[in-house]
Amino acid sequence: LVAILVGATHLFLATDVDALYTSNPNVPPPPGMPPASAIREVSNITEALQAVETAAGGGGSGTQWGTGGIATKLKAALLASAAGITTVIISAQKPEHIALATKGSREIGTTVLPAPKVVASHKRWIMALPVRGTISLDAGAARALRSGSSLFAAGVRTVGGVSGTFGEREAVRVLDENNADLA
Repeated sequence: LVAILVGATHLFLATDVDALYTSNPNVPPPPGMPPASAIREVSNITEALQAVETAAGGGGSGTQWGTGGIATKLKAALLASAAGITTVIISAQKPEHIALATKGSREIGTTVLPAPKVVASHKRWIMALPVRGTISLDAGAARALRSGSSLFAAGVRTVGGVSGTFGEREAVRVLDENNADLA
């Protein structure tokens, strides 16, 4: 949020891992599976965050020195990306990597690219709110919402259409007919 407020071009998240990985690099892979490998560039932060949350059951609590696992870092990168800021996840043990990253190196850490379409500042704050529930839409309601129309209760799926406990002015995740994030 501070990077957004000061109009930064880059956000560096110095952490106890040196990059985002395809799986936990501290755990041996199951038989027949490849070892964890570093992901050097992320162009779709929403997909990366969903994959990490699914694999880790919501992220992780981090270490005694940090406030959250990789999911927390990706949530920060999501906000920065929506504001047009490049985020780099690097090892806190190697601060010299910051200079390399500002010169465009993709050989260190993980670079999260800015979103192709910057979210308007008056809407961006919604992304920082904790998600309290989920609303699943049918195809017609999803199409209407994509075109800028309002959402009506008739478009919410009758089976499994609403989950969680939320009230007025709380953030919810809106899913389309394929259970992909829509809003």
